[in-house]
Amino acid sequence: MSIEINNNFISRSEAKEVVEKIKKFNDVVLDFENVEWIGNSFAHELFVVYINYNPKVKLYPVNMNNDVRKMYNHALSIARSVEKEIII
Repeated sequence: MSIEINNNFISRSEAKEVVEKIKKFNDVVLDFENVEWIGNSFAHELFVVYINYNPKVKLYPVNMNNDVRKMYNHALSIARSVEKEIII
């Protein structure tokens, strides 16, 4: 499934709206071409929380500009550091 995202997203509730559109699929391409930025809460909810609850799902974000990519990478780095703290 491929979904084009045409907005700037900030909140967890906005991420949950995206999840409603993709939850039936295991492989999802998320096209960020028309998105200037995303918020930390949005990135965390979609790329960390949703994936943790749905480990079989693969999200493929494409066309991320530098600002969107930074927030995406930030959410993933926070998730990795929390996992390390929990394991220890």
